[in-house]
Amino acid sequence: MKSSIFNCLSVDLRGKSISTLFTFLLCAPAVSTATMFNDLNHWLADAPTGTSADWTAKSGIQNMIDDNGQGPTGFVGPGWGGQEYDAEAIYINKTGTALEIAVVTGMDPSATHTYGPGDIAIDLGYQESGPASFEIGIGTMGANAGQIFQIGPGGWEYGLWNQSGNYAPGNPDPAHPTSMVISNNTWLGNADDFYYGEARYNGNTMSQFGQYAGDNHYLIAVSIDLTRNELGFLADGIKQGDAFLAHWTMDCANDSIEVDPPSSVPEPASILLTLTGLLGLISFRRYRSS
Repeated sequence: MKSSIFNCLSVDLRGKSISTLFTFLLCAPAVSTATMFNDLNHWLADAPTGTSADWTAKSGIQNMIDDNGQGPTGFVGPGWGGQEYDAEAIYINKTGTALEIAVVTGMDPSATHTYGPGDIAIDLGYQESGPASFEIGIGTMGANAGQIFQIGPGGWEYGLWNQSGNYAPGNPDPAHPTSMVISNNTWLGNADDFYYGEARYNGNTMSQFGQYAGDNHYLIAVSIDLTRNELGFLADGIKQGDAFLAHWTMDCANDSIEVDPPSSVPEPASILLTLTGLLGLISFRRYRSS
């Protein structure tokens, strides 16, 4: 269980030594430019107007939206807790050289929670027909914020709910990892940029985001350069277009959000079709030349 101590957590991790890995800043204005990954303008199709359409992502950004709007104590599924425990949206922006992940939640990193924010979990080679394995974790709070780990045996904690959605702390659903058990995992490196703080648009506080008035929203955003050799199979798999699943929840798993961007690796049938076409073209050219 974690509690937060910063109103806005902004971590610059590029090229830092172990002794200076993290720079923590108390933020008032959080974003200096509207094009930065830690501003909603980077992710959203249009400026928020206080409707459900506010959540719509830009073209090419994979996403999942689940804004519950249940006030301070309502049901968010499978547990309760209202806006504070609402996992509202997750966005993935994948390019040839970078992976960006953004999570929007009602969980304020500066507040004290009975159950605090969890870590981002990634399942590489994800297949819908089988259970997720979540081999990679990205820390979101404290000294682990923005750190990337390869998950070992016993490397995840889990929530309070079983696979049927019933309260069962002794038999939690393994599909919803919460926070990493750092001592059981292997440190791979640091995210190139990390942010957990107030969700803003064009650097400005929003009077209302989404259709539910009065809700406060916070953004967790991470950017990873996939050309870095120390990231190993995390970078290799995503660069090669392997399927993966990104997941986030809080330590109780009262609500969760995940998205699985489509694989860009050609299916065997597509490869066969391409080879057949090439062989046909070669045969045709030979026929013409004879």
